[in-house]
Order: sequence, then C-alpha cells, then structure tokens
Amino acid sequence: MGIGSSILFQCITIIVTGGTDVSTVHCQSEGNNESVQAVDLERDDAEIELIRRAIAKKDILVLCICRGMQILNVVLGGSRLAHIMDADRVNTYSGHHQAVDRIAVGLEVAATSPDGIIEALVAPEHPWLIGVQWHPKKSTENDPTQQRLFDELVVSAEMRRTLEK
Repeated sequence: MGIGSSILFQCITIIVTGGTDVSTVHCQSEGNNESVQAVDLERDDAEIELIRRAIAKKDILVLCICRGMQILNVVLGGSRLAHIMDADRVNTYSGHHQAVDRIAVGLEVAATSPDGIIEALVAPEHPWLIGVQWHPKKSTENDPTQQRLFDELVVSAEMRRTLEK
C-alpha cells in the first residue's frame, strides 16, 4: 500500500497509533520469535513508509504511540525487545510485552519506567517528533499531563498552519 506524496504533503501532523505487534520481518536482529503475536504486514509496510517520508520532509509533526514508537525506532535503524519478561509488572501506563531495545541514531530517551524499559523517545533534530510507549489517550480525562501531550501537538500544528498562510 503506497502512501501518496501529495496526501502526505498536505499533512501538518500524523499520529502513528498502537495496535498489532511489529513483524520480525522488519527487525533483523530478532529472527523468528515465537512471542510475536498478531502481525499486520500491510500496516507495518504502510507505517514504515509514512514515517520515513514524514521524517524526510522534516516539517510534519509526528506523534508515535506504543507500536508507533517501536516502528519509529525500527525505521531509523534501532531494535526492539520482542518480549518483555514480567511484562505485567511494568509500573507505567504501559503493560506491553514488547518495547524498544537499541535506540536508533537520531533519537534520545526521554523517559524510562522503574525497570529500565524505554517509555519515551524524542528526535532533537526534528521540529516535533515524539514517541511514547504508553497509551496517553487512556488517561487524559484524569491526568492533565497526558492531555498536555495532545494539546502541545495541536498548538504546534496550529502554529505551523499559521506560518504557512
């Protein structure tokens, strides 16, 4: 599934969300890993292409959530943990069995959980590129810090739109 450049060039912001596991096809360091559960190769390919083009364009604001953060790291050459041991003990809004492992060049760790799992990544050379392992949308009503992530994305997008006029 190709993503037309004309559509992407009209975007100010993209959000790459959570979902199925990222296939080991895209993570060369893993080989065939039995802990990888449901995968969607078509979605993997589409999101990899989308993220590559958005990063290359450099003026699209990008928020990657959960699976999206793992795809982001893989696109830039990083790796991921196909299965977190004791995943039910991760003490964050996460609760996943996969996570980022080796950080890709161009990304920096912005947050970790108490057990060392990477919970957030940023790209300092990109105007607005953030990846979070947790699901901030699940707690925005009760936690203003989670809502702030989306609010900042919207404010930044509005500023970009104003500059383009």
